[in-house]
Amino acid sequence: MKNSSPLVRIYRNFRAFVKRIQRREIIVFLGFLLMSMFFWAVETAREENDAEITVDFIIENQPDNKVFTTRVPEKVRFHIRDININLLSYRYDNKIKYLTVDFNRYADVSGNFRISAAEMQSLILADLLPTTQITAVAPALIDARYATAEGKKLPVSLDIDYRPANNYRCKPVRFSPDSVIVHAPAVMLDTMTMVQTYACRYYNLTDTVSVRLRLVAPVGVNLSPDSIDITIPVLQYVERTFDNLPIATDYVPDGHRLNLFPYRATVSCLVDVSHYRELKAEDFTLSVSYLDILYGRGRKIPVRLKYKHHSSLNNETVANLRVLPDSVEFVDEKGVW
Repeated sequence: MKNSSPLVRIYRNFRAFVKRIQRREIIVFLGFLLMSMFFWAVETAREENDAEITVDFIIENQPDNKVFTTRVPEKVRFHIRDININLLSYRYDNKIKYLTVDFNRYADVSGNFRISAAEMQSLILADLLPTTQITAVAPALIDARYATAEGKKLPVSLDIDYRPANNYRCKPVRFSPDSVIVHAPAVMLDTMTMVQTYACRYYNLTDTVSVRLRLVAPVGVNLSPDSIDITIPVLQYVERTFDNLPIATDYVPDGHRLNLFPYRATVSCLVDVSHYRELKAEDFTLSVSYLDILYGRGRKIPVRLKYKHHSSLNNETVANLRVLPDSVEFVDEKGVW
């Protein structure tokens, strides 16, 4: 290979020198940019700002026979002020969820339950950072009334609608407990005959559902317990068919013989997957009754189906029983048999 000319070598050296300068300038620029972003983030984190914390209001140690006759708020909002980095910790750590108060401390013998904003503020301060200031509390005062109520045991009524997906079936809902103790003023208690759950809907079910449902408690009513556990069993079904099952004849008088056309039929049903192999053709009996000829009309009589329940099978195991054909033609032959 021939040596490059001096001009070519000078050009190549110059181009490499320019690239080194450009690379160094880019690195310096990026360094200054990162430093600027860092100082901006630090300065922003140290700025003060306002935020709001919403917590659940929970009353502890409330006797079952003490029921509120006026509304008690479910949540309390605290307006706070702090530097941004601390406000972010409140937002994303989500550590402050509850404000818990003792019923006996804030209830008097006259039926009043009062707790002020200052008292709520003092209760939550221990959960806040030392630099956090509370600027407002909403509501500023919780002032409710309660009454000593009588108790009565009432049954639970389910407000529930559920439907299985195709090829699935739902067994009856199981729930516990089936009754609860209701405390309410006598005027209200006398009119109550049951306690209802909140409405729930489940559609296209393919698996068993187990949930806890809250009970509807009007103002002035206390329920013990206030929720129940329900289970909706869901079973998968498959179709099974038994062909050429013989059709027997019942109550045929002496001297008569019934000839059936056809004399065999097919039984089709849906069966729970877990019991598929337990179901046999011998579990089904097909028959026609001579009584249907005496009291019926036409040239066909219905085919009756009987299903023998195994001890391991139940009414939910087999469903949608069908006979094809469901009626047959007959010829009543008279003679000496």
